[in-house]
Amino acid sequence: KKEFGIFVQIADGVDALIRHEDLGEKNADELEVGVELEAAIVFIDTEKDRIRLSVKRVARMQEKADLKEYNDDST
Repeated sequence: KKEFGIFVQIADGVDALIRHEDLGEKNADELEVGVELEAAIVFIDTEKDRIRLSVKRVARMQEKADLKEYNDDST
């Protein structure tokens, strides 16, 4: 945990950053090592070998899918 976010392991030897604002309803202080999170890839910087993820974006994607399904069924 850092002041700007948390680092998570997405594969052996591959870490990614989730900024605090991208945690959504999750609280970084409540997360422990070993907890699994579902997150979307927000940015990959191949020059600096950095990956940024977002838990909040997954929730937004699910909301959009739910709304689309609801609207498609209502016709």
